[in-house]
Amino acid sequence: MKYGYTAEEKALVWLDSFEGLTYRRKAQMLSLCPSAEELAAAVAAGGEKFADFLPPESRALLQKSLRDGNYLSSVLNELAEKGIFCVTLRSADYPAQLKETPAPPLVLYGKGDRSLLQGDMFAVVGSRRTQTRVQALTREFAAALSEHFTIVTGIAEGGDVSAVRGVLEKDKAARANVVCVLAHGFDYVYPAAHADILQEVCRRGLALTEHRPDVRPQKFLFPVRNRIIAGLARGVLVVSGGMRSGTSVTAGYALDYGRDVFAFPYDPGVPSGAGCNALIKNGACLADCVPDILSHYGLEEPKPAAPPPLSGEERKVLSVLSERGEAHIEELSRLSGLPAYLLSGVLSGLEVKGMVVRAGGNRYAAVGGFLPEGAERSPVPPEENEGGGVEK
Repeated sequence: MKYGYTAEEKALVWLDSFEGLTYRRKAQMLSLCPSAEELAAAVAAGGEKFADFLPPESRALLQKSLRDGNYLSSVLNELAEKGIFCVTLRSADYPAQLKETPAPPLVLYGKGDRSLLQGDMFAVVGSRRTQTRVQALTREFAAALSEHFTIVTGIAEGGDVSAVRGVLEKDKAARANVVCVLAHGFDYVYPAAHADILQEVCRRGLALTEHRPDVRPQKFLFPVRNRIIAGLARGVLVVSGGMRSGTSVTAGYALDYGRDVFAFPYDPGVPSGAGCNALIKNGACLADCVPDILSHYGLEEPKPAAPPPLSGEERKVLSVLSERGEAHIEELSRLSGLPAYLLSGVLSGLEVKGMVVRAGGNRYAAVGGFLPEGAERSPVPPEENEGGGVEK
């Protein structure tokens, strides 16, 4: 699939193709040569205009590529063959909010529905160590918010991919209002286990990156990527994160850019919620229900469909889970008074109804929107046996 580009767009794609040049040097070149014609003339003349910050070997490489009539066409053809389109700082549909940030990408490489770039975006982010119950809440929030916004996030395990799943699962046949921003090129998927999810995003939503296809995932690229998530969105919801997690980096960028920041509240002593509580303490908006966010923008949540009828046994199980957050099947049997042979069938029925999710190891958690009438949702519970892993 081929895409038509203007001369100004082609100039930025050409410049961005040189991975050996830092963003700062590319930006300096563009500040000295604002137009494609000026840039080409300066490079053709030997690049002396850039001598203060560009070494001779870099200037020679640029000049050589300019003389090679096939260089740019090969770059564009490679992208087109991989189904990748480019949105440059000089493209008419480059997101306006992102362009206003201090270091907007020169080129956004995309796969999927390009029109989503013009949507009203809202970010939902969380750490890899997001609790099972919070992942369920995140799916619920993202699905509801996608009725009003295009949800922008990453695709890492935990909070990010939960937001993606929430939007994708809301209506499996329709276009999905979701944008995933990657920290690497499209030749790679990180984590590899999410290849199917990324493919679905590209088919029904939009995936973006500031990197050429062959750029590998590297640890330092992820926090840098987070400036794009914050820059695209009008607001950011932080669903989990420690004091030094990647989500705190995203929130920091959002605050720097003047974006609205929301956060889930946590009980004291929960490591994966410490960053959220710190954000709230420092002025972020507490969000424990979707209307907390929608009302901030003068929006209303659509009236939910009536929940399916529940049996007495199902209500007992949901009441226990609403108090415990999540529980092992043996604990559920003891607290609900239901024998194991009956409880297994009840849990299967609640899973089918979308009211309960498996938490692994014969543990179950209630999906927040389907607690029994009159039962209050408890705060995010203390973590039990939270495993290791590196936060985002």
